[in-house]
Order: sequence, then structure tokens, then C-alpha cells
Amino acid sequence: MDIEKLLKGQGGYVFVSHSHLDISDVREIRNFLEQKGMEPILFYLRCMDDGDKGKLGALKQLIFDEIDARDFFLYINSKNAAASEWVQEELAHIQATRPYCLARIDLDGDDETLKETLERLVRGMRVFLCASRADRELIERIGATLQAHDFRVYDASDALAANGDAWDTQLTHTFKKLANEGFVIALTTKSSIRSPFFKTELDFAVSKGIPILPVIVGDSTFAFSLCEQVPGLRRLQLEMLSETPSDEEIEHLVRSAMAMRESLL
Repeated sequence: MDIEKLLKGQGGYVFVSHSHLDISDVREIRNFLEQKGMEPILFYLRCMDDGDKGKLGALKQLIFDEIDARDFFLYINSKNAAASEWVQEELAHIQATRPYCLARIDLDGDDETLKETLERLVRGMRVFLCASRADRELIERIGATLQAHDFRVYDASDALAANGDAWDTQLTHTFKKLANEGFVIALTTKSSIRSPFFKTELDFAVSKGIPILPVIVGDSTFAFSLCEQVPGLRRLQLEMLSETPSDEEIEHLVRSAMAMRESLL
């Protein structure tokens, strides 16, 4: 099972704020993120250095607009970055507008710390929707809203449809890989609560300490049933959606996902 077959659209865009003098190290960071399915954006315009001060205002606004269009900002700190007026203005902009979107990497730090920071960033950007394929419309609505906020969204419903009801070994391996590198939103509905696959996914996530955002759709008695089946969920904050949630409800759910992402960065 190809992981990309579980990918629902694009997402995972991250603005990488860096000094072009560090481009060799920055490329390695970009390559790591791309290998994890992310979309790192390295924004550098040669014309910024041509001495034409008349262009500066428009160029800065262009960069700020691109930062504002993304929900992930990675500041790569170094002596060169600290000395760069452009990089420091980018950093000041995100700190003043959306500091919760900011992640930092120190190029002067040790390799292990750098890797751990990147892995936390990836985990905060990847979401696995644990659900029943019977809830396709709800999955697509939530997934589209998450993608609009640059989350990389996965679910297994298409793979299940293609393989009948068989949760084969390969698909299980794929879920485990994705869940370990991201976090889970568990959509508890009348359909999913009866699905053995849903419970298998949750049991795995709980046993491995993978962050879970449980969502109860419709009847709140599902919450008690779910916690009885997966005791590890008792300590987690449950989110609630109505049977046919409004756009505002889904936006609220995505804000909760963003708060979880912030806690992982």
C-alpha cells in the first residue's frame, strides 16, 4: 500500500525563513521535510539584493503575504540569520501576528536536537482521520478544512473500499507509520463505533502514546461507549459535533486540531 494513496489532496506547506548564506544546510532540512510529504517553501528573491530601495516595500509585502497564507512558519536560526534584516523582519512579522505558528531550528545545535525538532514539526502537520468510510461526506468536509489550514491529511477509506472489508497487513503497517509520524482525529459516529477497524486503530494509537483528538458526532452516549471500549481515551478532552455539523462547528474542530499541533511543536 503506497502511503500517497491515502493522501487526500495537498497540504503541509511550511514557510522556511532562512539566510541564503546557509542554503547548503537549509537544503538538507528541505529534503527531510519533502521526504515526509511536506511542502517547504524557500522564499528568496535575488532582486532583494540589487540595491533598488524603491522595490523594498513591495517585496516585503509580497513576502509577508506569503507568510500570512501559510499556517506553518519555520525559523532557521544561525549567525547569518541573526544578522539578516530580511530574516529578522520575517520573524518579527510572524511573532506579531501568529506566534503559535512558529517553530524554530538552531543550525548551531547538535544534529539529534535538530532532527527531533523536525520530527515534532512533521507530527504537528500530519493528521490521520480515523473514521468509517460510511461517513465519507463528513470526512471530506473535515479534511478539506484541515487542508485549507495546511495540514497534511490522510485516511484509509479509499483503500478499504478497494480491498473490500479486509484490513490487510500492508494497510495496517501504513496506518502505523502515518500515525507514529502525526496525530489522530477519531470521528466517532453510529457507523465507526460498530467498526472493528476503528477500534483497532484507536487501540494502537493509545498503546503507542500517539496524540488523539476524539470527536463525538451526534449522540453523546457514544462518548461513554467509546471510553468503555478504549479506556485510554478517558483522560482526553472530547470534541462534539452535531449529526450534520455546520461549517462553524467544523472550523471550531480544526481550531482544536491547531491547538494540538501547537502543543506538539
